[in-house]
Amino acid sequence: MINLVERRLLTIKPQEAAKMIAEHNAYTNQRPLRDGHVRYLARKMEENRFFQEAQIAFARLPDGSSTILNGQHSLRGCVRSGVPIDASIRVFECGGEADLLILYSEMDQGLRRSLADVIRAGRSIMPPSLQDLPIGVLGQYGAAILMASRDDRPAAYQSRAIFPQNRVAAVCANPEEALFLHHYNGLMLLNRIPIRMAMVASFRAGGDRARIFWDGVADPDRIPANDPRSRLNHELIGKRKISTSAVKVRELYSRCLDHWNAHATGSEVAPYDGNRQPVAMKPSAPIPLLATVSPMPSKVIPANQAKPGSWPMTVLSNVPDKPAVTTA
Repeated sequence: MINLVERRLLTIKPQEAAKMIAEHNAYTNQRPLRDGHVRYLARKMEENRFFQEAQIAFARLPDGSSTILNGQHSLRGCVRSGVPIDASIRVFECGGEADLLILYSEMDQGLRRSLADVIRAGRSIMPPSLQDLPIGVLGQYGAAILMASRDDRPAAYQSRAIFPQNRVAAVCANPEEALFLHHYNGLMLLNRIPIRMAMVASFRAGGDRARIFWDGVADPDRIPANDPRSRLNHELIGKRKISTSAVKVRELYSRCLDHWNAHATGSEVAPYDGNRQPVAMKPSAPIPLLATVSPMPSKVIPANQAKPGSWPMTVLSNVPDKPAVTTA
């Protein structure tokens, strides 16, 4: 038998949250505590973004013990942040473990707003140039814009910490950067977040010059092999399966900017240094010329050695008394 015996709204202070955690057992079959989610909630509390009431549920058993069925992440987030929170407290009387299971299975069934939901809602405040862009890429562009380095702070690498509403604000405030990223949408070589972060940083430093650089990285066919754009293309092709760890993300971001800086200043590509995060430099060197396409040189072959259909040799004549033919 399950009975709701108490329901109240109150403000929980961090010391009170710690006392609740200490005095009540957590439901033994509860999903594992996720420290990342605790940090996420604590950050929202610290930044005054925790607007909803925390849902805290306790169950009393016939032996006098009580257990926390819902809300342990919110309580621990309150303790971690040191910020009071508003909470809805409900207390149930249960007949045993079967009742606990029923209560637990019915807790926290709300449908959380997804990133796509927030981006879709945010389209109404975006500039007209962005309103037709797909929802998924707008969220990615917002993260890259927020995480790329600026003059006042280094690059960040935890996209999980980028709130959906902040992504909307980022593309609204920087539509040129979002459109610059969208110019390369669909290119698998450039679709990873650290590369997009570097693209944003280079665009802030070089504007149209950044487009020349990344066009060359995407298609280096007419670029000399020692050009930073061609070399970066080769590196990115070799790193398509890069780990998502922060260290590897930092490395890929840094390597992209090292090649950009070499292109922008006409210098050699700096060796990678894990203790140094490069800053996108403003262009000071002229744009390197593309390689010219040379016509294929003529070849002279004996007619009796030429094979019909062979490339690049086209047999103009196969008369035995002619020792050779010239092809263009």
